Amino acid sequence: MIFAGHLASVNALAWSPDGRMIASASDDMSVQVFEASSGKRRVIYTGHTGAVEAVAWSSSGKYIVSGSQDRTAQVWEATTGRKIFSYGGHSDQVNAVSWSHGGRYIASGSDDRTVRVWNAFDGTLSFSFRGHTGGVLCVGWQPYNSSIASGSWDGTVRDWATVVHGYAFHAGEQIFNYGGHGQLEVYALSWSPDGNFIVSAGADQTVQILSGKDGSSRPPFFMDHENKQSNNQVRAVDWSPQGDYIVSGDTDGIVLVWRVAERKTVFTYRGHKGAVNAVAWSPDGKRVATASADKTVHIWSFE
Repeated sequence: MIFAGHLASVNALAWSPDGRMIASASDDMSVQVFEASSGKRRVIYTGHTGAVEAVAWSSSGKYIVSGSQDRTAQVWEATTGRKIFSYGGHSDQVNAVSWSHGGRYIASGSDDRTVRVWNAFDGTLSFSFRGHTGGVLCVGWQPYNSSIASGSWDGTVRDWATVVHGYAFHAGEQIFNYGGHGQLEVYALSWSPDGNFIVSAGADQTVQILSGKDGSSRPPFFMDHENKQSNNQVRAVDWSPQGDYIVSGDTDGIVLVWRVAERKTVFTYRGHKGAVNAVAWSPDGKRVATASADKTVHIWSFE
């Protein structure tokens, strides 16, 4: 299925928790919610005044958060598009957003080099993580809320300790600083379902797996997108819900599915006509959604 409702590059996407809907974010300043099976559009959110770079669905399925070049992250109702709250704490564009497990907090990453954690419904700032020397391009909350991982223009993946108890959030120290991408941009990351590993993707044409506990990569785990005819970059990555596979997408428009245990490519998707900016497994692990600079979202089966 191909969704072609956007007027410009599609930068991010997210599945609803029940796998029925997809939210896609675009340079056309909109987020669109559509049925994954038919492509029928249900909601168009137009609250942003700049290109929308990030989108994430709450675990309850009721809310969506989107981040934009307009320097805001906005929380809104998934079924109606009604805005709940606009967070304006960043001083530069918002590139990444991630919900905590349970949906009480949101972590947002920005070109202002910070990761900020704030209450999803009133914007109260809980903590601001500072350490990156370049803009933050991706963030991901560990599945059990024990840390937040972030990737940056500075070429590092950093992990920050967190504790969430009900309505209370507590921040700890930086756990590790991983520099395995050779000082080149880290565009995307994803946690393994068990929370023990992180997969990161970058401008060095690689997908890398590292320990979520200490950032070690022993033995080094590199999966290569290298194309000797181009300077492609890996812009998107996601770990399957069952933990067996990883999907990644690059600026040549190629999507690869890897079997983790064998470090082996098992499927290649070439349906896009532009750079692949985002990839995401469906909650049941049977489908993959991919978003591209060609203005489309593709949904295809993988079983």
